[in-house]
Amino acid sequence: MGSIITLLKIYRHPRMLTFAFPPALRRRRLALGGALFLAFDALMMGVGVAVVTRGQHLGAAAALAALGAGVSTLLAWALVRPPKAALVDGALRIEAAHRHLVLDQKALRDARIVELDLSTAPHDTLPKPLLKRSWWSTGDAMGWQIDGRGEPVFCAITRIGPALRIESGNGTLLWTPSDPAAVAQALREAAGAR
Repeated sequence: MGSIITLLKIYRHPRMLTFAFPPALRRRRLALGGALFLAFDALMMGVGVAVVTRGQHLGAAAALAALGAGVSTLLAWALVRPPKAALVDGALRIEAAHRHLVLDQKALRDARIVELDLSTAPHDTLPKPLLKRSWWSTGDAMGWQIDGRGEPVFCAITRIGPALRIESGNGTLLWTPSDPAAVAQALREAAGAR
């Protein structure tokens, strides 16, 4: 019971539970690196404007540099935005990569909930972003993806490790909460509640 309390945060809504996700560290590093590159690029363009105009348009150069830094910061924030999962009145609501999936109480009751480890899962069950790993890939999967068998899977995966696979009539959900066993128990209890 203690792990469920540490995992779930109860907000003002008395029948709403939110689930924690482990941080997507590789995505954060890549987004920060990209944001710094864009900010540096905007700064160099601002310096270029100042040099070409021989200092006559310093305001425009500073505005260009500030605009580039602001846009790169917003882009980095959008890229590292973590997924959200909440159990509201018996329905599971997941948001990842600005996409949503809702499993109502009936869908949860009829769903097959499986605990698995993504590091040892068969490759044909994994989403394609996790199959091809390289130095620039984020190592996670968000939103609707296609698995190795060509089937659509809604993903909220922030790291390779313990995960839940929920197969229901509304679609297949693959996600990595901080404590999959406690989340599976909470979902089964919510599905059984009337």
